[in-house]
Amino acid sequence: MPPYSSDSKLTRLLSKHDAVFLLELVQESLGCNTKEGLKDLVDSLQYLIPFDYALCGFAKVDEKGMSATFDTTNISYPDKWLEHYFSKEYFKFDPVVKENFTKFKIQYWQDTYESYGPPNEFVSEAEDFGLLKGYTHGVRSLSGEKGSLLSLSGKHLERDERTEAIIEVISPHLHQCYSRISQSEGAKAARLSSREKEVLKWVGEGKSTWDISKILCISERTVKFHVNNAKVKLNAVSRSHAVALAIEGGLIEL
Repeated sequence: MPPYSSDSKLTRLLSKHDAVFLLELVQESLGCNTKEGLKDLVDSLQYLIPFDYALCGFAKVDEKGMSATFDTTNISYPDKWLEHYFSKEYFKFDPVVKENFTKFKIQYWQDTYESYGPPNEFVSEAEDFGLLKGYTHGVRSLSGEKGSLLSLSGKHLERDERTEAIIEVISPHLHQCYSRISQSEGAKAARLSSREKEVLKWVGEGKSTWDISKILCISERTVKFHVNNAKVKLNAVSRSHAVALAIEGGLIEL
């Protein structure tokens, strides 16, 4: 289904050319599984939204919000600001981050600041780096254990219905990109035994448990044992998912 329909407000807010461009970004996102690809996608959003700085994040969450420091992919934020931000651990009380990882709704920064009343020092320092106005939006994963964040900032980024509609359409797709990147990086970090890799390779070739047991001269029970171990290490939900993650992580080749 396209990111907009005949009764969608996007058809009212976007020109036909801009709507087609947004649809192309959505299509490109389906094959994105690297941070470089994610950066290119977000950079392309500048054609539709007047922002100067962008950042994506991904974090483990619980019922209280973010449960640990989140992984960030800097698109164009000032490096010195991020160094200062994390050295001061501002993420622990940044109201925009808190709001994102608890409610996962689009927010215009000024509205959030007025609601929470963040420390003047924090706001003043952010403004010193040109981070005056911005939007943040994120998506919670279906499992509820992780969440994403997209932050866009710019001196000309005013509160705007069109901008909000675009962000709400693209955010879920950027979330899926980040999910794939996270899984791929997790696969690269996983330590599979030589036998687990061997079994997964045969699974990827379409061999059944019985086939693999005969090829490797081991019992079917042992084949299942190695497959299950690999699934746990890769955080996979199925045999085919484990194979896909192992391939993305460079652990096996077909």
